[in-house]
Amino acid sequence: MILKQTDDKQGDIDILHNLAAQASSTRQRYDIQSEIDNIVSGVRGETDASYYLDQEFRHRDDVVVIHDLRIEEEGDIAQIDHIVINRRRQAIVLETKALKAEISCNEEGEWEAVYGSQRYSIASPLEQCKRHAAVLRRWLARRKTALREVIPVVLAAPTTRIGRRASDPDDPEVVKSDLFPRWFEKTSKANSNIITIGDDKMSEDELAGIGYRLLRAHTPIQFDWRKRFGFPSNMEIQIEKKDENEENPSLEIAPPPPAGKDEEKPDRRKHIGKTIVPIDGGSITIFRYENEDRGIRCDDDSLKDKVAELCRQNNGRWVPFPRFWLVSFSACQKIVSDLGGQKAPQPKTPPEPQTDSSASSDTTPEKKRDLSASSIPESIPTIHGDITIRLTQYGYAVRTPRHVDIIEVIKDSCKGVARWNRRYQNWLVPKQQAPEVCRSIIDGLKQKSFDA
Repeated sequence: MILKQTDDKQGDIDILHNLAAQASSTRQRYDIQSEIDNIVSGVRGETDASYYLDQEFRHRDDVVVIHDLRIEEEGDIAQIDHIVINRRRQAIVLETKALKAEISCNEEGEWEAVYGSQRYSIASPLEQCKRHAAVLRRWLARRKTALREVIPVVLAAPTTRIGRRASDPDDPEVVKSDLFPRWFEKTSKANSNIITIGDDKMSEDELAGIGYRLLRAHTPIQFDWRKRFGFPSNMEIQIEKKDENEENPSLEIAPPPPAGKDEEKPDRRKHIGKTIVPIDGGSITIFRYENEDRGIRCDDDSLKDKVAELCRQNNGRWVPFPRFWLVSFSACQKIVSDLGGQKAPQPKTPPEPQTDSSASSDTTPEKKRDLSASSIPESIPTIHGDITIRLTQYGYAVRTPRHVDIIEVIKDSCKGVARWNRRYQNWLVPKQQAPEVCRSIIDGLKQKSFDA
């Protein structure tokens, strides 16, 4: 299961572009552009690696994957590109290197990249990965988690050539990202053959609990780019955005049709909304379904037992994936009340059917909303992550999660209308065509049941 996707770096890129336009010297502009190129290259490498990891592990309950995790431990920081946790109490820390050059390491442990006939020294990815793994070990040890082993691994791009020195037993392994799933299975089988008496696997609940505990420790970094490049701290940065006076309601997506008589349980991909409800000591997430069933999820370790007990008392059923308690609407109301929270969201009562044949068709609930430029959403949720839509001076920039099916839907909707921006890996849609493209994307997602 995938608990977290990579953090969006587009905001930092927009700020840096603005600073580059206001640079006072060629050198300053060059330094800013180099930083932009580094961010874009890093994002591309992490995104490509995420694609292979998501393809392999997104439907598995025995593996937890977290992308772009940053944790702090006694002043030290571990910026982990990807972490994979299995039920054998192992955490695999992955450091991504997206260099398209040949990389090699000499006998002294010094790394260099080769571009044509030029050689450049680079920081050792092995040492960097080991440092992050060491910080994670200390963080886990202080909190007495059930994990026994932290394994550092360097992920290289599939096209990277790797010149290796004689292997050091203390060095992390270097694996190409497209071959990591095979390496993972091979390593897991090898470890399963040496399990001793008394060793036990974690349960799925315990595995997910550790994953969510790491998520709560995630501390995203906020860069002060003005200070970094010598600009005054009070200098205004103008990022083009939508007019604040315009109304920008969320895009209305028609709910799926009611479940048939033979359908006993709701499909997790077809819930019609979710709400975070505050309760005493924390919060719970409630998923709403067309047939008025409710899914209750609690990610707070201190409240899980209490929520589980109340759900059992109200004839709730545990759904291992996507990990929530399935209850009736009335039971959900009672559980929320017992937890000291607000009332659960009420089901919407459908309007009475229109009997007057002369009535306007605009009042029909099923009629699609006529989108205008002021109603373009900032994101469209899917089961594989959000499709982000950002207004720029060139039009709307549409960025898609790195999932082959979602990419295909976006491509079909944008082809012939929008322009592919290779540098920033997004589609640039003219403002006039944006409503039409959004409708096409939503229809494509619904047809393939990828809408969230």
